[in-house]
Amino acid sequence: MLPAAHSPAISDHLGISVTESSEADTTELEAWLSQVPSALLYAGQEFLDFLVAACGGVSTTLIARRGGRIAGAFRYLSKTVPGIGTIINSLPWYGSHGACLLDTQPDPQVRRALLAAFGNRIAATPDVISATVILTPVEESYRQEYIDALQPRVLDPRNGQITALPPDGPNLLHDLEFCFAQKTRNLARKACKQGFEEIVSDEDWAWQFLHDVHVENMAAVGGKAKPRGHFDPFPGPLAPGRRPLSVAMLEGQPAAAMLLAGFNDTIEYITPVI
Repeated sequence: MLPAAHSPAISDHLGISVTESSEADTTELEAWLSQVPSALLYAGQEFLDFLVAACGGVSTTLIARRGGRIAGAFRYLSKTVPGIGTIINSLPWYGSHGACLLDTQPDPQVRRALLAAFGNRIAATPDVISATVILTPVEESYRQEYIDALQPRVLDPRNGQITALPPDGPNLLHDLEFCFAQKTRNLARKACKQGFEEIVSDEDWAWQFLHDVHVENMAAVGGKAKPRGHFDPFPGPLAPGRRPLSVAMLEGQPAAAMLLAGFNDTIEYITPVI
């Protein structure tokens, strides 16, 4: 692939140039993402590498530049099944969010340029049987712009849970309790008196416990469990400190677990089990 400085523009409108990223863009793009407060775990290259390992397919990043500087990005995966067709998703996997990533002072023209480039890519792929865009909570406010640009046949609303956590300090535990509703706060206080011990483990037994109980929990509510093969590649791209697997022990036995993953100032819970 040509260096980023010579990458041919997919579109160039109103001074905004959209290109497909190359390896030469990776460091610049990741540094830019670290300065975008709304960027979640799903925006980072590490998570994209995990998606490719878990789901297969090819990852692509469209980069919008103004005056040579990154102003936005759009990431998606595509996968072709011979004899059937191509699936495009921004982004695949359970609970992932894709859509446009914009600078700290978003310009609607950048969003429109990225959506136009993405739409052109879909139109230029004749065997596409499905193309999906899952908006981030921030981009939900601009849902109509996505509808106007991409003309989707199906719309699917989603609920998200976001909690603003208190800053670190001597009163953190007290302040954290009051982020919860009263009923949840009482349950948390009760649990703290019951002798549980939290450990963070990256050993195979902890991952096996997480998956085994996840399968049980999902079966109990008639849901579809993540395959163990999707947990196996998760530790690879993300460093242990970025995706702690927390296990609650009671009398020496695991009783619950939660897989977390951090990016910028946000912590995502990936899989909770009990």
